[in-house]
Amino acid sequence: SSLLNPCGMAYAEQAYQDPGFAQLEGTLSAGGTGNSAIYRDENWTRELEVDEEGLRRYLQRKKHHLLTKSAAAELAYTLVPSPVSHTDGCLHFGDTVMLQSLKMDAYLHCDLHGDTRHTVSVAETHQPVARSVFALARGTSQDPFGSGPDIHFGQHLRLAVNPQLGETCYLACDTERPTGYQHAETEREPVLGIRVHIQRRAVPSTVWVLEPPAPIDRVRRRGEQVKNGASLLIRHVETGVLMGCTGQVMMNSYGAEYIVAGFDHMQHYADKHKDVHAQQHPPPSEDEIANYAMSRGDGRANLWSVVADTDAHPLSETLAVRKRQEDFQERMSRVIHKDNRELPGPANNSRNPDKRDGPSQIEMTRNREYEVCVRIYPILRARGLHGIRSFRRTCQGMDLLHDGKLPLSVFEGALNYLGIRFGEGESDAIMKLFGDEDYRVDYVRFLRLIKCHMPTVRVASVRDAYRKLQRVAGGPVTISHLERCFEVRWNREVQSQRQSEQEFMQEFLSQWMIDNAEGIVSWDDFLNYYVDVSLTVDDDIVFVELLRQCWNLQDDE
Repeated sequence: SSLLNPCGMAYAEQAYQDPGFAQLEGTLSAGGTGNSAIYRDENWTRELEVDEEGLRRYLQRKKHHLLTKSAAAELAYTLVPSPVSHTDGCLHFGDTVMLQSLKMDAYLHCDLHGDTRHTVSVAETHQPVARSVFALARGTSQDPFGSGPDIHFGQHLRLAVNPQLGETCYLACDTERPTGYQHAETEREPVLGIRVHIQRRAVPSTVWVLEPPAPIDRVRRRGEQVKNGASLLIRHVETGVLMGCTGQVMMNSYGAEYIVAGFDHMQHYADKHKDVHAQQHPPPSEDEIANYAMSRGDGRANLWSVVADTDAHPLSETLAVRKRQEDFQERMSRVIHKDNRELPGPANNSRNPDKRDGPSQIEMTRNREYEVCVRIYPILRARGLHGIRSFRRTCQGMDLLHDGKLPLSVFEGALNYLGIRFGEGESDAIMKLFGDEDYRVDYVRFLRLIKCHMPTVRVASVRDAYRKLQRVAGGPVTISHLERCFEVRWNREVQSQRQSEQEFMQEFLSQWMIDNAEGIVSWDDFLNYYVDVSLTVDDDIVFVELLRQCWNLQDDE
């Protein structure tokens, strides 16, 4: 759908298909020399430090949305809701369950269509779907625990892929024991452990056991019935490794998801700190070391919860919260589309985002009629993050008819307030370009010509920031949520101590013109603010990095 921003610039909501992301990644790949670089820009952004690695990870997450959309048709049957078993509070053979990684607060998924090296991953899910639901099957016909349906700690079992997917497959692990870091061919970072994958036959490498997390309980509680939702370890019988997820990211058919590998992170933690533990008096017990590894070290990467009966599990509360957020976003979207009225003034090209209402910057420099614009625009842009925003607000405050126009003398006064004065013949040139028969200047079109089109790569980054605010708010976004989430330390004025963090935060908060008592900041309000900021930034990389640093998008899942 096409939206119209307050500068009269139109754009299509096609951000995740925009080649700008590929161009940005290409620029980073070609020009990147380290973890950070200083990008020189003609205006106030020239000292903004770009964290190349962080920006690259952010753009990789944008690819996730592309892949998810492209997979929607082909893989739709794997994303349909799938029920889990309603239990009596314990796990039984034949139950359909979800496996939750407690470190990532996300769920195990299978990918039967992707690279065979990555057929298992951990990802967030809004509800149980076919690829995130597994069936509990008996691991051996000679079961020492008997033929009953109950599942016990230490009992051999298999984790079968959801029969709804149409294939009989099981969760398996390579038989090569890990000796340390093992490099995966498709990953830039080394993967700790050995591959966990999907096996299409019930072979020995598909047998697992469930164990309590504490070492002392692994013997004492052996044979105890496993409770639904309990924290536990999933150990591979043939190799003895524990299934884990540390948060390393890989790309599969569904986008960016977390790698699952077999590795005992708790034992690795104990081995790494054994010299420190040996110096303690008395030395910590095995249980104390394991508890410390699970609470502060990487040991939590081995912790899982087998979840059946989601109505009795915190997932149900999480789903309810997300459902409320999605309902709010849908209502907000309807309001936004309803309010997409065209602005008054000169011709508005909202129907065709590719058409420009005026000449390009290069065309203006070649046309003497636009000499006054060529002189004034750089001065406005050089006034910093809020230079153009402040000028627009000044004009709006003087616009008594609210039609986007000011008398020439008033428009000239607004420029004078910023220290910009017309030279000989420039007022006549302004009237010729932006005036009407009533000797009034169209300040909306004057500002629109600074940059006639906001690239969709920028719009997508702005939307990411607003979605993060919506998740934080759990409902309507307000000024208080902006104040809570906005990061001020990236600003060069703050870094050089020419402006305190409190002063810059106050400047930021003063830019919002909210006309409701609740202080709600709508998507339109948020986009309008960044439309003005975008006018001051030439480089798409710098603009995306600005959004990323302002709202900590590199930490936003």
